[in-house]
Amino acid sequence: MFIYKTTFLLIYAIFVLGISSTLNKDTSALTLRTIKGAEEVVDTTNIYYINVQGGGDLTKHIQDQIDAVPNGTAQKANVIKFPRGRFWTEGNLEWNPKGKNGIINFVNKHHLIIEGFSKEEPTVFYTKAPAIPFGGNVSRGNYSHRRHFRIHQSTNITVRNIRIEGSNTIEGKVLGSSSEFTPDFWEGGKDSGSKSGFPAYQSYWEFEHAFDIINSQNITIEDSSVYGVWGDGVYIGQSTTNPSENIILRNLHLKFTGLQGIAVSDARKIIIDKVWIDKGRRSGIDLEPFHDEGFANDVEVRNSKIDVQLTPFAAGGRGDVSNIYIHNNEYTGSGNTIFCRTSNEKNPTIRKNWKFIKNVRTNTYGSSSPVIKFGWTENILIEGNVDRVSHKKGLYVGASYCNNIVIKDNEVKGGKAIRIYKSNNLEVKKNKPGLEVINNG
Repeated sequence: MFIYKTTFLLIYAIFVLGISSTLNKDTSALTLRTIKGAEEVVDTTNIYYINVQGGGDLTKHIQDQIDAVPNGTAQKANVIKFPRGRFWTEGNLEWNPKGKNGIINFVNKHHLIIEGFSKEEPTVFYTKAPAIPFGGNVSRGNYSHRRHFRIHQSTNITVRNIRIEGSNTIEGKVLGSSSEFTPDFWEGGKDSGSKSGFPAYQSYWEFEHAFDIINSQNITIEDSSVYGVWGDGVYIGQSTTNPSENIILRNLHLKFTGLQGIAVSDARKIIIDKVWIDKGRRSGIDLEPFHDEGFANDVEVRNSKIDVQLTPFAAGGRGDVSNIYIHNNEYTGSGNTIFCRTSNEKNPTIRKNWKFIKNVRTNTYGSSSPVIKFGWTENILIEGNVDRVSHKKGLYVGASYCNNIVIKDNEVKGGKAIRIYKSNNLEVKKNKPGLEVINNG
C-alpha cells in the first residue's frame, strides 16, 4: 500500500458551462512503501485524482477532468484514479438523445491506467434509462449507439476496478407485466422477450454496450463488472484498416447483458481469461464480422464461465474467423455449443484452425441440431470435452464443407453421432460412448 504525503503541490479548477470540476494530481516527488521489510522508492508524480462533487447527472463534470489528463509515455503511464462511490452518468441525453457519443469517453488517449477505487469496492457508473424512447417504428439509423465506457483510437490503456450498471436490470420478471416491474422509461406495454431470469432484448438498444473498444491497440480491462446493459458487455471492433488488437479481458463479471457477453468484429489477438458471462440474453462469446472483408482472428478463451440463453460460442456473420482456441471453460446454453458458419454461402471465406479442448457443459442440450456445428472450416480439433445431450438423435458434431477434423477423447452423455456433408479427412477416436459417423454426401 502506498503511504502518500499529505500535501498536493498542484490543484487546479476547470470551469466549463458553469460546472466546476476539480482534478487533483499528486505531485509529491517520492513516496515510500515497505515490501518484505525493505523500503522501495515509488514515483507518484503521474497520478491524477478525479474529484467528484455535486449530484445529478455527473457525465460532463467527470469528462472535463478526464480530458484534462495528458497522455503518458511508453516509459511511464499516467494514472487516472476515481474515488469510491456510485455516480449517475447518463451521457448528456438532452443534447444527444440518440446516444451517438459515449458516456465516459477515452478518445485518442495513450499510455493511461484508469482505476476505480479498489477491486473490492469498484467505482460504479450507472444510467437510469436507454438513449431513445421505447416503441414505434424506429429506423436503423435511429438506433441507440450509446456506449458507457468508450475507448476509441487509443493505445496502451488499462482499465480496472470499474463497474458499469445499465437499466436492463429486471431479474427474472417480464418488463411491463405490472407497474411493480416496469421502469419509469418503459412505454410500450409487455415485453415478451424477457423470460427465465434473463434480461430483456430490444433491437433499438442493442448497441448500448458497456465497454466499447474501437480502433485501439494494447488495451486491458480487468477486475471489473457489468450489470444490466442493453447491448454487449464488451464490444471490440470495428475497422479492417485500423483494427483493434492485443486486447486482454481478465477477471470480469458480465451479468444481464441484453445482446452478447463479448462481441468481436474486425479485431485480432484477443485474450479472454477468467470471465463470467452471467445470464446473458443471447450469445456468450460472439465472433462475428459483418462483411466479407471482416475478421475476428487469434482469439483465446480460457478459464471462463459462460451462462447464456442461446449459444455460448458463436461465429456467424461473414468474413474470416480463424485461429480460435477455446479451452478449460464451463458453459450453459440452449443453442449450439459452437456455431461457426459463414452466412455467405455463395462465396464463403474458408475459416481455419479451431481448437475446442477440455470444456464442460453444466446443463443439458436438448435440440435435434448438432451440439457443435461447423461450415466451411479447416483444421478443427475437438478434444477432451464433456457434454450432455438429451435429444434422441444425439448429434454431437455437424460439419459441412469442412476439412481436417479430429474428434477425440470427448465424453458425450447421450451423444450418438457425428454428421458430415461434403467434408474430408475426419478422425474420430476414444470418445465415450463411441460416436457413429453419418456421411450425408
